[in-house]
Amino acid sequence: MENKSVIKIDEIIRYVIPKADKKLTKSEYNNFVDALKEFAVSHVDMALKNASENATIKFNYHIYKYVIEKDSILNAYSKDNIK
Repeated sequence: MENKSVIKIDEIIRYVIPKADKKLTKSEYNNFVDALKEFAVSHVDMALKNASENATIKFNYHIYKYVIEKDSILNAYSKDNIK
């Protein structure tokens, strides 16, 4: 499931490459850092959303409790979504 609002790394690179041969101004550096943070946050948000929607619960008869299947959380957000 791809979300169009998730920032892609190529959008960040398009900002940085033209400036690679010169030192970034403080403002440009701050903009770049903000873009990287936004990139990371958008993917964490999507991963958490997918995990909450795809978590599965099963009853464990050995301990008589319901447990969340860890793999359903770990596999909820594909690393292929990070582009």
